[in-house]
Amino acid sequence: FMGDLLTVQDFIDYIKEYLSQHPKPDLVVIPSSPFHLGQWGRDLTGRVYLDIERETGIPVELLPCATISD
Repeated sequence: FMGDLLTVQDFIDYIKEYLSQHPKPDLVVIPSSPFHLGQWGRDLTGRVYLDIERETGIPVELLPCATISD
């Protein structure tokens, strides 16, 4: 239930932590449900999911999935 409450910054922080101990992946796939606000893929804070790629330098794709609640 809590996954829909994740923000762009949560993903950025985790990816940066991951990169401190692992090689850089070619792609990060994340669920679309935290980014269902409007048509632009924004999180609860209004930040667009593409900021994850911009800040980590790793391509990001959304995996389509249903939200838990609207």
